Amino acid sequence: MDKIPSQADYDEAYYRSHCGGLNYDRSEPHWSRFFGLIAKHIANELRPRTVFDAGCAKGFLVEELRKLHIEAFGRDYSEYAIGDMPQALQAFCEVGSIADPITGTYDLVTCIEVLEHMPEEEGVRAIANLCSASDTILFSSCPDDFTESTHLTVRPPLHWLKLFQANGFGPRSDYDASYLCPWAMVLERRQTVVTDEELRAYASHVLSLIEHSRQLHQLHHDQAIKLAQAQEDDGRLLREVRADLERELLAVSARHESELIAASARHESELLAASAQHEREMLAASAQYARELRAASALAGVARQEVDELNSNAVVLSQQLIQRNKELELIRQSTSWRLAAPYRGIGHQLRRAIHVARVLPKIAKARGGYAPLFKSGWRILSTEGVRGAVKVWRRANVGTTASITGSGIGSLGSDYTAWLEAHANLDDKGRQAISAQVARWRNPPLISIIIPVYNPDLPWLEEAITSVRGQLYPNLELCIADDCSTVPGVKEFLEREAAKDKRIKVMYRSVNGHISEASNSALELATGQWMSLLDQDDLLTEDALYYVARAIVDDPDLDFIYSDEDKIEKGRRFDPYFKPDWNVELLRSHNMACHLSTFRIDRVKAIGGFRKGFEGSQDYDLVLRFTEGLSVDRIGHIQRVLYHWRVHSNSTAQESSNKSYAAVAGQKALCEHLERLGVDATVEVLPTGMYRTHYRLPQQLPLVSLIIPTRNGLDLLRQCVTSILQKTDYPAYEIIIVDNNSDDPETLAYFRDIAANPMVRVERDEREFNYSALNNRAVELSNGDYIGLINNDIEVISPNWLAEMIGLAMQDGVGAVGARLWYPDDRLQHGGVIIGLGGVAGHSHKYLQRGVPGYFRRAELPQDLSAVTAACLVVKKAIFREVGGLNEVDLKVAFNDVDFCLKIQEAGYRNVWSPYADLYHHESASRGLEDTPEKVERFRHEIAYMHARWKTHQRPDRAYNINLTLNHEDFSLAWPPRTSGDPSFAS
Repeated sequence: MDKIPSQADYDEAYYRSHCGGLNYDRSEPHWSRFFGLIAKHIANELRPRTVFDAGCAKGFLVEELRKLHIEAFGRDYSEYAIGDMPQALQAFCEVGSIADPITGTYDLVTCIEVLEHMPEEEGVRAIANLCSASDTILFSSCPDDFTESTHLTVRPPLHWLKLFQANGFGPRSDYDASYLCPWAMVLERRQTVVTDEELRAYASHVLSLIEHSRQLHQLHHDQAIKLAQAQEDDGRLLREVRADLERELLAVSARHESELIAASARHESELLAASAQHEREMLAASAQYARELRAASALAGVARQEVDELNSNAVVLSQQLIQRNKELELIRQSTSWRLAAPYRGIGHQLRRAIHVARVLPKIAKARGGYAPLFKSGWRILSTEGVRGAVKVWRRANVGTTASITGSGIGSLGSDYTAWLEAHANLDDKGRQAISAQVARWRNPPLISIIIPVYNPDLPWLEEAITSVRGQLYPNLELCIADDCSTVPGVKEFLEREAAKDKRIKVMYRSVNGHISEASNSALELATGQWMSLLDQDDLLTEDALYYVARAIVDDPDLDFIYSDEDKIEKGRRFDPYFKPDWNVELLRSHNMACHLSTFRIDRVKAIGGFRKGFEGSQDYDLVLRFTEGLSVDRIGHIQRVLYHWRVHSNSTAQESSNKSYAAVAGQKALCEHLERLGVDATVEVLPTGMYRTHYRLPQQLPLVSLIIPTRNGLDLLRQCVTSILQKTDYPAYEIIIVDNNSDDPETLAYFRDIAANPMVRVERDEREFNYSALNNRAVELSNGDYIGLINNDIEVISPNWLAEMIGLAMQDGVGAVGARLWYPDDRLQHGGVIIGLGGVAGHSHKYLQRGVPGYFRRAELPQDLSAVTAACLVVKKAIFREVGGLNEVDLKVAFNDVDFCLKIQEAGYRNVWSPYADLYHHESASRGLEDTPEKVERFRHEIAYMHARWKTHQRPDRAYNINLTLNHEDFSLAWPPRTSGDPSFAS
């Protein structure tokens, strides 16, 4: 081009014809997909919080980055381009030249196919401005397109590299930006001088990528020609074969017709003969039936005589009972009975009073105090009456000796049928309250329910659709995609259902594409802002979408919502899965969100919907991709069963092994998820169908300082240290034994001997026993980057215990990591800590027998928890120091580990418990019981501190569910659930 381009050169005609043959407009879906892919690469690999797009054109990249919650801004020379973008987007983009200074600084600047449009001197200024605005730049400029009329400065890669070099920038040779184009590159600010040799080598690399791309393009072009020729040859051959088949078919048809006539005549004669034979057999059977009827009548006479005799006996017994009642009444009217009445009443009431006095404080503590308890009691009394209140009282104080059953759920208080009868009692008054609340909402969200259908059991599908049509929340649409069902009657059934309710939309796929493609077809019908998933044979509770919509109305910033679920078979509900709040580590073992899942629909479409190739785990793959980059506060959990998963022979609700292909697809989805997050790990499919994530350790292993406080206790200490030294397969550790005033001669001799081991040292601390202070001082004396707090009564079981814990502790965002600890008799001592159990905190699944999986296998799956015990805890030293270590002022002995973990959680980290770090715990055998007045008083102060600092008697634990009890440690049901203000306790 001879002249510098002006505004008139970048008008509508330019964008319609100068962008690779495609209209550069939002009516062309290619551009959103193209820039959406670039945005995902940027978000996942470069991870900026803020981006400036230099030469943003119509703002496609800015728009896609903002969909991924990245603060993106842009500038473009074309007034037409800025004016043509959506009004909401114009607030983030401006008209102007990048040769002018850029205000502010950003995590990333992108400059894509811009500088070749500028005069060279302006390009030099532009590069200086880009380099002033960020330390990282994603850049591309076509090196050989001289035909484009607005290209003024077409230069090879080395030219641009030298200009960036002059501003202190060099290329990131380890980063592949070819998702943008073959000549794209990422440049970063360097502290050292970038050499010409490095630039030439990198430029040569880029040129080789360009050449490789050209060769691939030519290869594709050649293959397309060959494919077209092959298709033409195949078409001609197909026509010839079809003609031959038609001739053969006519001949076969003629032969078949003559054979059919002959067969018909034979069949008619055989039918007449069979009819005669059947008539003879019916006459014989009729005579036999008459004989049997006469015999049965005779037996009936005998039976009537026996019945008359029994009735006579009943009359005699009734008279005897009347006589006994008269005698009993005479006793009750006697003087001695009346005189003893007050004593009997006093005794009965005294026993009841003693029972109430014993049980009531425990229940009040579990409910967060007497005020919440009485409030809950009044609500039950007003909704369920005296009988209902009595039933709940009896359930709530069944005792404190509930045993763990084979499923890992407490045998007391876990009758789900009785629990539902007591609490899932939504009545007409409650339904009216829901309708009234919905009517007050200004902008109730439209929820699109997605059902992919293939060869359904029609009565079950009808029940599923009826559960949607019967929703108390009306602002919904049901989007059904039939995946080319082969069972007769499916289309006619769906047409009838759609005719009943205008909210039902149905589309019929012409080819079977399996569940992912069918789900995407149903998604295309959706016009709502939100999408909920429903399988063709499952059911929703009538209030399901009300609670979903209420969550959206209460928190408009949510992007993803999931609920609890149960199973249903022949009308019987069972196996409720009362889930934790969002739990990263548990999600890496199975799809803990599952049903009912509700997604913000524009984000679903932005990430490409359901992916083909993940059938059976397509919803798990969607959850993993959808939640990448979402903060926890944008994920909602409704702690209420809203979804019934139907159990039948082919459902994964019945047995995960029924769909082994689903487990393999889930493994693939999880592997790709971890890869996108930059987590170096492998995924194993367990025999249960769950997954185990193995985090790889670096070649240079970090040093772990294992701190073991002790006072005497030689046998336990020696067992602990010996098991670590002999069984631990992680080599990079040191052991620091903190000797707190040991005076046993044998123990002191052991200290002298063991200190000769280069991996062990003994530090004397002569202060009075203060568990927190002992560990805090030892941390400051340690050499490791990671700290392991170890009780002296621990004994190693699994050799990989420390490798497992370090693998977790090294992950981004992880704070404390806890182990699974067993009593010596192989009952579980520590499966993680649940806040609120017993009023402060308690151990998950305590006393569970080894081999029993626990509540929904939570005793054998890694998971995020609020706290883990310091009997065996690993944490990065920097985090230990960041939160101030253990509290040695207020929590000298008890609850210091719980407080420490809650401080870590408060600082933004997640604490993780792993069952794959297996050890025995002989539980505080060297310190004894809290059995002196001083110890009891100290323990009371520690409880008071936890209540005051953390409200442990009131705060809900994100890793636990309000429908599970706080009275026991066995995940049994809460009587009643800790809900408040809802039309019913449960659904």
